[in-house]
Amino acid sequence: MFRFRNEGGFTLTEVILGLLITSVMVTVLMGTFAALLKGEELGQRDYSRAAELFFMQFKPYLLQSSGYSVSPDQRSLELVTIRSGSPEQSSFIHHNQRIVRQVNGQGYDIFLEQVISAYFEEVQGGIRLTVELSDGRDYSRQFRRPEHGGIGSEPE
Repeated sequence: MFRFRNEGGFTLTEVILGLLITSVMVTVLMGTFAALLKGEELGQRDYSRAAELFFMQFKPYLLQSSGYSVSPDQRSLELVTIRSGSPEQSSFIHHNQRIVRQVNGQGYDIFLEQVISAYFEEVQGGIRLTVELSDGRDYSRQFRRPEHGGIGSEPE
C-alpha cells in the first residue's frame, strides 16, 4: 500500500555525520575567537618574555668586556673584549626597530625586535639599559660590573 522509497530525506548516518562536522567546526571557531579576544594579553606576555631573554643574552657580553662606553646620545653601547690577544669591539645599537650587535663594525646579530626606543645609561657601578617595545611598555635592567660590587642585574 504505502511506498516510502521515493520520499526525500536523510539517513541516520548522514544526520550524525553532519552533526559531527558541525561540532568540529564550531569547536575550532570558538578556540580561534577566544585566542583573538585574548590576543592583546598574549602579545603582552610575549613582549615581556622577549625583553627578559634579551637582558639574559646581553649580560654575558657586558660582564666579559674589559671596557665600555656609552654614546653621548645614549643610543649605543661600545664594548671592548680581548679575544685571542687582540681587542674586539662590539656595538649594541638601536637600528630599524631592532637592537643589533655589530662586531668590529661588520655584519650584525639581531638581539631584539619590535623596539621603539633603546637607551644605554652609565650609572654608578654599571649600565642601565631601557627599551620600549611595540606594546608601549618600558623594560629596564641595571647591570653591575664585577669590579663594582658583584655580578648581576637588578630589575626595575
